[in-house]
Amino acid sequence: MLKLTLDHNCIIDLDEDRQPQASCLHELLELHDAGSLEIRLTAVSAAEKPYGKPHLTNLGEFQERLETLGIERLELLKPIAYLGIAFLDWCVLGGGELSQLDERIHKALFPDLPMKLAEYIELRADQDPVKLERDWRNKKCDVLSMWCHVYYGGDIFVTSDKNFFEKLSPLLEIGAGDILRPCDAVARIGEHAT
Repeated sequence: MLKLTLDHNCIIDLDEDRQPQASCLHELLELHDAGSLEIRLTAVSAAEKPYGKPHLTNLGEFQERLETLGIERLELLKPIAYLGIAFLDWCVLGGGELSQLDERIHKALFPDLPMKLAEYIELRADQDPVKLERDWRNKKCDVLSMWCHVYYGGDIFVTSDKNFFEKLSPLLEIGAGDILRPCDAVARIGEHAT
């Protein structure tokens, strides 16, 4: 069965009813409910800061958000544990091949971004550390979302984040399967159904 991984931008598309993405995501969810494909989310999406709101303090708050959007039934994929990003019981310990995959994706998406937050802040000591932490964290969440997609055998990563499309070639080499916007995913799945 075809496995799709939705990134955090898809949750925002649904939450803010951004069209046409939200309608296309609803079409994909109908296919999921019909058993035609499997849609998964990443638990790292809970670490993304909701626009205009504070960071969530626990995964239960994220699950409430998913319930409000009607997508609580989707499987949550566990990322590698990163302090300040992952939630206990909703992550896996890194090391070996898991961390190697994390590093490969990190370098593909953000080749100039240090792997560690402390290094990033040290390199930019003249800038606001709070803004640097927010920037690094946002980028690391993107890395971990793709990590979940690849590690758990996703076929299509669904996103509206242009950075994934700008880095398409190296991500496909790593094993991303395909990376599509929500409406492009609907069209691609329609092609396979005919």
